[in-house]
Amino acid sequence: MHVLMSVASVNTYLYGIVCNQFAIYFFSENFGRKDSWWIRTTVVVLFINDTVHSAAQIYMAWFYCIDNYDNPDILTIAPWPYPLTPISGALAAILIHNFMAVRIFRLTNNWFIYVGVMITAVGVFGCGMAVGVKAWIIHEVLQVIVLKPFIIAWLVGQTMIDLFLTCTLTLVLYRSRTGFHNTDTVINRLVRGAIQTGLFASVFAIALLITYLGSPNTNLYGMFAMPIGRIYTTALMDTLISREDLKEMLSGTIEVQFHFSRANVS
Repeated sequence: MHVLMSVASVNTYLYGIVCNQFAIYFFSENFGRKDSWWIRTTVVVLFINDTVHSAAQIYMAWFYCIDNYDNPDILTIAPWPYPLTPISGALAAILIHNFMAVRIFRLTNNWFIYVGVMITAVGVFGCGMAVGVKAWIIHEVLQVIVLKPFIIAWLVGQTMIDLFLTCTLTLVLYRSRTGFHNTDTVINRLVRGAIQTGLFASVFAIALLITYLGSPNTNLYGMFAMPIGRIYTTALMDTLISREDLKEMLSGTIEVQFHFSRANVS
């Protein structure tokens, strides 16, 4: 129970951070008319996903720690918010994977990378959905061990996509460096955003896999499973919100040869 309460508190704190980021974005000009429809749709879906999942985690903490405080046997039961976690995490992951893959495509015009990444991402998303749906049907924590192959495939696949996208985008951006201070500063900020988007989520996914394999019959792995969706969202929203500052940096720079189009900042 202590783990559940702690994780619910951390997840709620992270949700507060992303809510602030959502508010900044929703009241900006980017949401109104500048951003493409698919970017606005991605943000709205992430907002709904984070809100529903965070509310579900608060309810689950209440279910375990308040309604059934004197019923230790209830810890063997998985209420509906429990299987919602892999579904929510898988949804957040595929949205961020698509966003990063599109950025790489705009920088490289390489359809093979985009199509390959998205085919893999859809397969990984399917594994995450399968984990959530099957856990919903099983309804018992101790029986979740039968989902081990799906969980491993989901987390390993998600981590590999995160690392591939992070390394590819970082390499492409690094090659766009021009030697001019302002543009290199912008590119360095974009590299930082790419790293924090993929690397932080990868760390949580790896930690989730390790804790699950090490203690599959406990709720220890919940420490990393529940907040992983907020990690994806926070990194993406930071990237979207920071674009105005980056464009201001670019607007003060005059260059004859510049390999990185300002359109690619968004």
